[in-house]
Amino acid sequence: LHMRRVVFALAFLCVGILSHSLNHQLNEFREQIQVDEVSLFQLPSKPVVITAFPKVLEGERGWVNVSIQGMTEPNINDILALYSPSNADPKKNAPVKFMSARHFVGDYVKTGKAVVQFDVTNYHSDIAFILFRNGTEKWPEKDHKVIPKLKMVAKSGSVSFKNQRIPNQAHIAFTSKPGEMRIMWATDSLVSSQSLRIGRNPNQYEMTWIPTAGGYSSKDLCGSPAKDWGWKNPGILYDVVVKGLVAGTKYYYIFGGNQTGWSSEKYFTAASLNDPSRPVSFVSFGDLGKLTKDGSEEHWNKGLESISTVDHITAKRDKIDFVLNIGDLAYAVGYSPQWDEFMYQIQSVAAHVPWMTTPGNHEADFPNSGSFYDGTDSGGECGVPYRKRFLMPVATPSAHWYSFNYGPVHIVAFSTEHNFTVGSAQYKWMVKDLASVDRKVTPWLVVAGHRPMYAVGYTAAELLTDIEPLFDRYNVDVAFWGHVHNYERTCPMSKGKCQAKKTTHVVIGMGGFGLGHYKNTFPSYIIQNINQRGYSHIKADLKTFEFKFFNQTNLVADAFVLTK
Repeated sequence: LHMRRVVFALAFLCVGILSHSLNHQLNEFREQIQVDEVSLFQLPSKPVVITAFPKVLEGERGWVNVSIQGMTEPNINDILALYSPSNADPKKNAPVKFMSARHFVGDYVKTGKAVVQFDVTNYHSDIAFILFRNGTEKWPEKDHKVIPKLKMVAKSGSVSFKNQRIPNQAHIAFTSKPGEMRIMWATDSLVSSQSLRIGRNPNQYEMTWIPTAGGYSSKDLCGSPAKDWGWKNPGILYDVVVKGLVAGTKYYYIFGGNQTGWSSEKYFTAASLNDPSRPVSFVSFGDLGKLTKDGSEEHWNKGLESISTVDHITAKRDKIDFVLNIGDLAYAVGYSPQWDEFMYQIQSVAAHVPWMTTPGNHEADFPNSGSFYDGTDSGGECGVPYRKRFLMPVATPSAHWYSFNYGPVHIVAFSTEHNFTVGSAQYKWMVKDLASVDRKVTPWLVVAGHRPMYAVGYTAAELLTDIEPLFDRYNVDVAFWGHVHNYERTCPMSKGKCQAKKTTHVVIGMGGFGLGHYKNTFPSYIIQNINQRGYSHIKADLKTFEFKFFNQTNLVADAFVLTK
């Protein structure tokens, strides 16, 4: 098994999508600061003044203007960084984001003056800005000896949100039972009395539900940067399962309390999970990522189209039943504020439509953490933030896999990041689950996982040897995969060859993160390979399974239809 993992890793390296091939911006920031031990405020001969305004922001997100005045010997490599909370120690804590002077508005290099805009999420804590000398726009990954030493020049006053305790980050998910919906949100880290109010008419709430409070600490994480450099308290995470819902009925809800205030009103439509006569419409993709709109740098600033993907899905949220996000969600990889930004970004969909997930390597993988692969791709998170934030209908707390019916489709959401080989707990569960599907009642069988069984330049040996025989035995119609940042579709196939009435494999790792670059020659079973971002939209009834790939301009770039 160990050798197979090594071969797998080499194959992964060949397509150039290993985490190590990407630019670790905040990690390089860490190198510069820690090498120098941060000479605090290496003030120039004349005082530099940084002013951030407005001092108080409303709601869950806002823009902050940062004015720089009086910088002597300004340079295009100077850096302005945002820290949260405002008293974070830059020797011990990563900035949330930063911007190089190359992107400052105004003639900063000549005048030492600039106004810089930052798009700021309500992190449930205040923020401040620090100006550094001797940065670079992109720091080398390997040779840290050439990195100049950062010098702190000046720090702004703090900026806060009017309500830093605001309940936010709303998202919902199916449970394992019809007539239920799980609703989740977050507040700051202070204990408060929270509740959820829900009803069938706007602003008229018939029921009140009390949530369970949870969360995690740095001690729950597995390694750096998650445990130290990237750590920020995520606050308290709440969840409540609402019961007694009537399928097809629209419900309106708010959450919060007198101490934290209340959320704005959200809504969802109760699911029709076990009615096969009811057509289903859902969206699926992998490798979404996130991006703020100010052009700043974060740990990975490659989620270029993640905003447009979410915007396109938001526009059709009232016409879909759920979202299936198959791994590599936020790409936080140990930098906690990235989760705050991701949760805000998806809220326009996830607060209204169940956001169902599977883990990817950037959520789960870390040595000695129970992940199947031994890489460090989670940045020391080892699945903890993911599992605490996205409570899926797993059978046991230790399981990372689940399934559900919606209308005529049975979805098997499994984890490629945890042992799925013959004899494992996940394998035994999958066999039992696939065998239990009555295809006369639920004709369509879909399996979804992060790492692909088939993709250009990529072969997951264990999936081929251990899982593909199950696809053949139980007649899986479609398999959705992520991980490879591209769109690809195979013919119906098995054992590397096109075969009628076998599984169609679709790689949908094009949700928003940086695209991969692949050779122009493909195996004969690859019938579509499109290097564009976007999402897939699936509609199915008892007789027809219709798939469409919408690109970043929301145009259909590929489509296929299966029939029974």
